[in-house]
This record gives sequence, structure tokens and C-alpha cells, in this order.
Amino acid sequence: MNKTNQVARELVCSGVDKLFTRTLLSWYKVHGRHTLPWQKSNDWYPRLLSEIMLQQTQVQTVIPYFEKFLAAYPTANQLAKADDDAVMKLWAGLGYYARCRNLLKAIRAVEFDQGGIAPSVAEEWVKLPGIGPSTAGAIASFVNGERAVMCDGNVQRILSRVFAIEGYPGLKCFDKEVWAKAEVLLPESADMGDYTQALMDFGSIVCKRKPGCTSCPMKGICQAYAKGAPTAYPQKKPKRERPVKMVKAAIYVTRSWGSLHIWLKKRTTTRLWKGLWCPEMTKFVAAGSPIPELDLPEARVKATPTLPIVIHDFTHFRLIIAPVLVEIGDNRYDGNDGEREDVYSMAWLNMQGFEMFNAKPDMWPALPAPIKTILKGLFEENAMLDL
Repeated sequence: MNKTNQVARELVCSGVDKLFTRTLLSWYKVHGRHTLPWQKSNDWYPRLLSEIMLQQTQVQTVIPYFEKFLAAYPTANQLAKADDDAVMKLWAGLGYYARCRNLLKAIRAVEFDQGGIAPSVAEEWVKLPGIGPSTAGAIASFVNGERAVMCDGNVQRILSRVFAIEGYPGLKCFDKEVWAKAEVLLPESADMGDYTQALMDFGSIVCKRKPGCTSCPMKGICQAYAKGAPTAYPQKKPKRERPVKMVKAAIYVTRSWGSLHIWLKKRTTTRLWKGLWCPEMTKFVAAGSPIPELDLPEARVKATPTLPIVIHDFTHFRLIIAPVLVEIGDNRYDGNDGEREDVYSMAWLNMQGFEMFNAKPDMWPALPAPIKTILKGLFEENAMLDL
């Protein structure tokens, strides 16, 4: 390409870039979301809270959790001083629990290490736990008005279609090209918070996985639409078979106190479900491998009926839990038979009234979703009564 043609092409590209930004902002004024609960303020605390919750989670799922958190902890300082167990319990059900642990670390870093003074630029936000470049860009644009790039999955999908960027998220050359295009598109004078929110909304309302091309204001400049293949962008990541892991879980119960109690422990030394309450579990093994036997307190076991397996899908693997109901004949079991080091907080939980689990969720500790499913199933099927 000679120099004249290259200059002409750059002028055309520059014009399309500006048209994209203008069109997006015009669409947002009319069709965007302006009443989300975290849009009531540009204070750093609710924005940080919402952006961490929104990582890999849809808006409608996040809203009730966001509102619960602000009701329980109206200020960052209150959340920073909160008990970890209480916070994890409030988060339970939202998933990706590392986000909650990182949220606490980030809030405490600002409140305790930085004197309550939040970062003022994206490159400082990204230094906080749990905040990557895209989340940092979003927070900085909302809170600080910075011309910072937010390039989440929605933005990657939009830009790959409009500008026919080849590849898929996670592919290094694709991520680099999309990020560079997102930088070029940043408006010079518009409200950065509006622009960032416009991108989020456009990706979730119009340019979805199944795009609404007929009503899309970008179809005049969208290269994927011009090719008649909008769903071909971005390309799908080559599939790898998701590994399957298996584990046994011992559901210890006793009637020694006159009512049914179940024994749980708080996981403190593993990444999966760290900070949540679970029954005794064996080590995870690959599907097809023999599952290690549970180390049961044999002298005290009265019955060990098996329960229906529970399957739970994580992002990177599928977990199959094989629960075994174990009735203990006395109340002395503390989960620490033998010389095994005690690395957990442990407790017997009174199960009286557990059938009211949904009616009184505040009565129960933070439980992973599949463990909650197992315990609820015990009562729905009256399994406890068969012991």
C-alpha cells in the first residue's frame, strides 16, 4: 500500500471510529440503563462493590446482592471492619467466592493502608486485590472521570463484530488488538462514565451473543453485519473437554442433644469454597479413579445410607459430590479423631426447623450452593427420618 492510500485508509478508519462513539452515546441517552442502584452515586465504595460483583455475573443477579451489602454495610469503613464470616454469608449464592475475599482485601487496603483515600487513576486501582485492567478502567471512568479502557466480554464482542477483528477472547493477538481499538475509541470530551456504561448496556441489550441486528444503530458501519456473519465474531474458543472431579462428603448427624444436629466445618486452607461451611470431604480425584474412603469414627457410627449424588459445574471443571449420611451415636465427635491436625473451625448446627431454610436464611452459615442442595434435599425427601 502506497503512502497516499495508507493516509486515505487512516482517515476513513478515523471517521468510522468517531461515528461509532457518537452513535453509541446517542443510543445510550435513549435506550441505556440510567437507574441501576449503583448509578445513584459516583462514590468509590458502591462502584467498587458493584464492579467486583459484576465480574462474570449478570446485572439482574447482582442487584439484590448489591442492595443487601449496602444495607448491611452502608460505608466502606463498616465493611472493612466486618467479620469475614458475616460477609461471606451475605455473599453466599453469588458464586466465585474469591471475589468476596478480594473485595474485603481491597476495601481494607483503602481504609486501613491508604487512610480511606481511594485511588484516583486506573493504574492505581489495578494494584488492589481482585481488580484487573478492565475493572480498574471501569471504576476509574465512573469515579474519577478518567479516559480509561474498560474491555470486558461485552466490549470484546461489540468491537470484534463492528471492526471484524479475528480471533477469540483469551487469544493473545485478539486481546491485544481489541484493547488497542478500545483505546482509540475513547471519546475526547464526553462523560466517561456514560461512555463506559453505554458499552456495557449496548453489549447486554443489542449486541448480545444472539445480536439484534435489525434494530442495531451500528449496522451501517458493522463489518460483521456487512459480511452477513455477525455471530461468527468473535470466533469460538477451541473446545477442551472439561475435566470431571469426584469427592465423597460425610454428612454427620446426631440426635444426642434431643434434636437433630449436623456437623460442619469452615474451609480455611483450600481455594475452593474457602471461608464457607462444608461437611467432611475426601480429596478430589479425577472421574474414573477410586474415591478415597472417608475416615469415619467407626465406633460411633450407627448408620451410613448413601444419598443422591449432586453435580455442580464450575468454570473449569465439573464436580460430582457423593454424599454419605452418617449418624453418630454420641455427641463427642469433633471431626478431629486420631492425630490429624485441626485446621478448621468446626461446629454442630442445630437442624431443628431446617425445613424453613428458605424462610429464614439468616439462621444458617455461608454454605456453597451444592452443599445447600444436599442439606435441603435431606428434608424434602425425609431422608433423616429413615435413619
